[in-house]
Amino acid sequence: MIPLKIEVKGLKELQAGLDDIIKHRMPKITALAITATAKAVVTESQKEMQQVFDRPTPFILRSQWIKMATPTDPSAEVHWKSAAGKAIRQFDAATKTLSPHVYGGGRILKGFELSLQRMGILPNGYYAMPGNAADIDQYGNMSRSQIVQLISYFKAFPEAGYKANITDIKKARLAKHRIKAGKLGFVYFVGRPGGGRFPLGIYKRTGYFGRKLLPIVIFTRTPGYRKRWDIQGMTQRVVGREFPKNFKRIADETLEYWRKK
Repeated sequence: MIPLKIEVKGLKELQAGLDDIIKHRMPKITALAITATAKAVVTESQKEMQQVFDRPTPFILRSQWIKMATPTDPSAEVHWKSAAGKAIRQFDAATKTLSPHVYGGGRILKGFELSLQRMGILPNGYYAMPGNAADIDQYGNMSRSQIVQLISYFKAFPEAGYKANITDIKKARLAKHRIKAGKLGFVYFVGRPGGGRFPLGIYKRTGYFGRKLLPIVIFTRTPGYRKRWDIQGMTQRVVGREFPKNFKRIADETLEYWRKK
């Protein structure tokens, strides 16, 4: 996602009528005021993310960092962190999550989806969405423990997933046999159960003789997202509102300090 650039035009006009003490320290005062404004942009971003998105994770809420303005470069930038907590790299987790909501369109495959795709379980052009019976964490996502369980299961029992070249009937018999034998108490399998009446996905069969069928993951075509967050517009509003106040405050503090010297 493009960094948010914080810069202010008309700085020369700001010098008109200023005390000579301030004029001589204008570059430093401006840099401090712009950096303070960038911090206000981050604060406002966190508030808007909580309003726009459903239960954003702490990582997403804390996913911005500031490149500060300097006297020689009077502009600041708000960047996005990667999963490692560093600057933008090849794997930019925050951008991957937020970009579709900022620019619209489809999203990049998540790590879980990439794993399913590499295993031949998730077809090209599909995304994995939590089913009604998925274990959901406090942020509305499939729990990490269930994701690990699914990946481990299909590695141990590939015939239930991508290596299965058998009918749904045979899959059902296989599931019942395993449950009856008491080896797992449940089985996962990939398919369209109910003779194709149910959507393609990953299902959990459990209960007596495997009679209970639970949708864990549903495969859907590429999702389209509408633009939900006008972050550029928000940035301009914050700059217009906060920079004049920050500049005046820092200029007043500077003037008071040097007059006491």
